[in-house]
Amino acid sequence: MIKVAILMGGPSTEYHVSLNSGKNVINNLRPDKYLPLPVVIDKNLKWHFITLRKILNEKEAIVFLKKVCDVVFLALHGSYGEDGKIQKLLEKNKIKFTGSDSKASKIGIDKMKTYKILKKENINFPPTWTFESFYKIFKKKKIKFPIVVKPNDQGSSVGVSIIKNPTEKSLIKAVNKAKKFSKKVLIQKFIDGYEITCGVFHRMALLPTLIVPQEREFFDYYSKYTAGATQEITPAPLEKSLLRQVRKIALKVHRAVGCRHFSRTDMILGKDKNIYVLEINTIPGMTKTSLLPQQLMACGIKFSEFLDKIIKLALK
Repeated sequence: MIKVAILMGGPSTEYHVSLNSGKNVINNLRPDKYLPLPVVIDKNLKWHFITLRKILNEKEAIVFLKKVCDVVFLALHGSYGEDGKIQKLLEKNKIKFTGSDSKASKIGIDKMKTYKILKKENINFPPTWTFESFYKIFKKKKIKFPIVVKPNDQGSSVGVSIIKNPTEKSLIKAVNKAKKFSKKVLIQKFIDGYEITCGVFHRMALLPTLIVPQEREFFDYYSKYTAGATQEITPAPLEKSLLRQVRKIALKVHRAVGCRHFSRTDMILGKDKNIYVLEINTIPGMTKTSLLPQQLMACGIKFSEFLDKIIKLALK
């Protein structure tokens, strides 16, 4: 039996999503092959080894983890889980784990770092400014286009605002909202179009999903995690040439950032038919209703088969 520690929870705003991802991973591990060891990391970075009935601090937990498991399955989202911190800790202690390494994770969570790489690879992304550089332009001339204000390093659309007619008051309000979640705030030109997301599994781009929010203006935290708030169509009903293009871009972004095992890239298909990359998720949601499992299913891949392959890759 392969002993798999499933790490979930964490200090980020995506704590509860992570718990649901972890539970779904545990429920889909083959019982004849794997012994799951659930580990819930709380907001204070105490590690709760559920079945082993131990609560340890980070330093103690890493020593204990090395003794009790063969591999770690990372089901953590957001800060600590996707920013390279936990990956660095596991690498330092020579503990094998699923997903991208610390370097790719650190790039993937940082939108500005990701965009620098995309620029080198000639991959489209929306015109983007730091708040400081945008404010200088804003003061000189009136901005006539809608903008998106977002934290630089958060997932699940946390802290995101859309401003249709930017004024100084509305801009400052949106920036203050984003600053609750990140020290660095980005301003992007709002791209009118359709949100599409496409997962990558090992060396293969999956079938993408078209996202249509039913109650909100965009795919925000509420839309992502409220039943019925969004229509998710997998595979996306696009022309074959566009489908190929979306999958090609997802794979290209995955490789450019240096990801391994899996990822999911969010994009906008503009009304101008251009595709713009918004971000890459190095540990996308893995709940029952998450997008990556939907895309695997559309490709005829069971979630249990996906987990099996990912763990094999991590153990290499």
